[in-house]
Amino acid sequence: MDTINIRLAQLSDAEDIATFNQIMAKETEEKVLLPDVVLAGVNTLLKNPSQGF
Repeated sequence: MDTINIRLAQLSDAEDIATFNQIMAKETEEKVLLPDVVLAGVNTLLKNPSQGF
């Protein structure tokens, strides 16, 4: 069986997270999100996690 490791996201993960968010928006809502806007939002939340909850 494969092992799954769960960890907190790091700033180095921002581009991947932003890309996944864009793909999900397109797939589930047929929305195209601007890459720079999504990346800025992801970076903001990674730097200030309290703003995400």
